Amino acid sequence: MRVSRRDVLGNFDDMWRQMERFVEHGVGDRRPPVMFTRTVWQPNVDICENAEQVVVLLELAGVRREEIEISVDGLVLCVRGIRRDAVHGRKQRVYVLEINFGLFERILPLPAPVDAEAASAAYEDGFLEIVLPKAREPRPRKIEIIAS
Repeated sequence: MRVSRRDVLGNFDDMWRQMERFVEHGVGDRRPPVMFTRTVWQPNVDICENAEQVVVLLELAGVRREEIEISVDGLVLCVRGIRRDAVHGRKQRVYVLEINFGLFERILPLPAPVDAEAASAAYEDGFLEIVLPKAREPRPRKIEIIAS
């Protein structure tokens, strides 16, 4: 039987959640000194391209626009930031923990060279859309010799 990476990561997340429930149950109303959460999570992403541009769409619900940083270096796009925990700091009993909070980072290889200077980004309804125009490829050109 072959185990996929997704199965392993899913089991790891389940283990984390079970440890959090165990600690929460064991300490009652006291907040545990250590939280069992990942420091970096990865938002879902779609990457598409056409003849003129590469479009990257990231799912970032609950992340404030000013908490997002985007950079392009060659054929690599990096999107990082933070989603702050707005709910779990209150005194309450937690039953399900599926929403990731904290730092996030996605380092994405781009399918084509892009013009980073002409890139644009828009953030609406929890989705970040980054439009990266493709870099113009040098075209062969015939050069005429002018008689002097």
